[in-house]
Amino acid sequence: MDYRTIEKNGFIHLKNIISNDDVKKLVFEFQSAEGISNKKYNIKRVANSSRDILRPYYLHIMEQLSSQTDLTLNTLADSGGAYFSTNDGVHDWHQDSLTYYLYQTHKNFVIFWTPIIKPTPSFGNLSLFPYGEFKKADEELFKRRKDKGAAHFYQKGSQNIFHLTDSGQDSILNVNFNLNELQVTPHVEVGDVLVMKGDLFHRTQIKSSDRVAISLYGLNQDTVLTLKDFECSGEYKKEYFEKNPEVYATLLAFFSRHQTATIKMLQEFLSSKNN
Repeated sequence: MDYRTIEKNGFIHLKNIISNDDVKKLVFEFQSAEGISNKKYNIKRVANSSRDILRPYYLHIMEQLSSQTDLTLNTLADSGGAYFSTNDGVHDWHQDSLTYYLYQTHKNFVIFWTPIIKPTPSFGNLSLFPYGEFKKADEELFKRRKDKGAAHFYQKGSQNIFHLTDSGQDSILNVNFNLNELQVTPHVEVGDVLVMKGDLFHRTQIKSSDRVAISLYGLNQDTVLTLKDFECSGEYKKEYFEKNPEVYATLLAFFSRHQTATIKMLQEFLSSKNN
């Protein structure tokens, strides 16, 4: 497998990765998983036992990505993952917000998306805005969004709009292209793994079905975090934390002790809070 295609496309579709026995275990654990307090979506928390099932698969993928590409990936995030069910809502075009606010960058960051319940291969997928299409549509904007997160695309009447919420001042951009006309939608089956770079725009496929997928994150534990970046906040980020006060309180407690830190230190802090 040539993992270098992730640098060209922003994603790679790996087929037949998770064994049938491990999928069955994950389905069983999903059925008893606890909900996550999130004001925007109804999602379920991924248990540590489920992470342990997936860890060797994902660590192998990270090793291949680190050896074949410019990515440096050395740990599976112990927080932030979830079971996403299409019965609980459809997500529009976005770069992820929570992980960007948590880890302050999407450089050396990938999303592992693995369906465990999916009746129809062509339904219940993720639609993606490939790097190549983004570059052709607006190379300058593509460069600005590299390694970023917390951004959204939507249509308002005849306008195509990017809402950028990653900095201290939110901004609106009108563009002359429509992600819905430039998207690709890989048919990801149960046991496959879709690996996306953290800055890839994606959305739930409009043709939905009773699908459940696990989303977990691979990253570089040596990435540096700063109190300054945590405090840099536009209106959307403030509203996000107001709707998710537990996340804000945890980060506030962490950065009250550290002006600068690493993701490894944050992971250890989050683990101590959960134990």
